[in-house]
Amino acid sequence: MRHRVRRQSYVDRDLDERARAHATAHRVTDSSVTEAALIKYLDAGVDEDLLVRRLDAVVQAVQHLEHDIEVLAGAFAVFARFSFFSVPRLAPDDHQRLDSTYKQFLRTVSQRMRAGVRFAREVRDVDSPPPARQGTAPIGGGGKAGVSE
Repeated sequence: MRHRVRRQSYVDRDLDERARAHATAHRVTDSSVTEAALIKYLDAGVDEDLLVRRLDAVVQAVQHLEHDIEVLAGAFAVFARFSFFSVPRLAPDDHQRLDSTYKQFLRTVSQRMRAGVRFAREVRDVDSPPPARQGTAPIGGGGKAGVSE
C-alpha cells in the first residue's frame, strides 16, 4: 500500500525548468525535489529579521503617537489654563481663586483617568442608553405581558 498522495500544482514555467534541471543534476525525482522544497518551506518558521524590522516600525509608530498625544495634551492644558484666566476684569485675589480652580480641574481629570474614564468613549456613548446593571431587568421587562413568574 502506498502512503504517498498525488499533488498537482501549477508553477511558473521557468521554476519548473529549474526544478527539473536540479532533479536531473542530483539524480533524484521531480517529486523528491518538490517534497524537499515543501518541507523546507513549511519548517522554516519565522523570519526573525523580518519580525524585528516590523516590530521596530511598530515601536516607532507608537513613539510618534506618544509624541503627538503629549503635544495635544500640552496644548489642551495651555488652552484650559488660558480659558480660566481670560475672564475680563480680574481682581488680584481672583488669580489665586482661578489658580485653585485650575488645579482642581487637573485633579478631577487625573482621578477620572485613574478610574478608567476616557473622553473618547464618553463622546461615542453620549447618545447611547446606559448599560443595564447586573441583576436588573431591561426596560420593558423582556417577558410576556400579564404573566408573572
